[in-house]
Amino acid sequence: MKLVVLFCLFCSLLFGESNSTKEFPFEMAKSPLESINLFQYFGVILVLVGLLVFLVYIKRRINNENSFRFFKPQDKEEVKVISATQLCIGSKLVIFESNNTRYLVVFSQNGALLVDKYDVSHFGDMLQQQQNEK
Repeated sequence: MKLVVLFCLFCSLLFGESNSTKEFPFEMAKSPLESINLFQYFGVILVLVGLLVFLVYIKRRINNENSFRFFKPQDKEEVKVISATQLCIGSKLVIFESNNTRYLVVFSQNGALLVDKYDVSHFGDMLQQQQNEK
């Protein structure tokens, strides 16, 4: 309801007093603020204040915990570090697990390199198959 009232106020300010003269909008020998229509001046200020209030409302809606779920992850993922081994002075091999998947990552001064990832639940089956083949 408030939005409809603000929209009607905006429309009345926009279309209320339309001067169709093709003259220079400011009178000569007067400052620009003296020759401006006071109704339109306050209308523009009200529109800008309304826009500011609208943007603050949208910002609070986005930052709210319960609204806009597509901006935030649904579940808190837990990451467990299984082991960390120093390869050389500037690099480290880290094995960590998240969402039932293990990742082998080499961290160095130049960045990180994913070496391998595998599903933990299928790893036991693959290990048994490999032992049966021997």
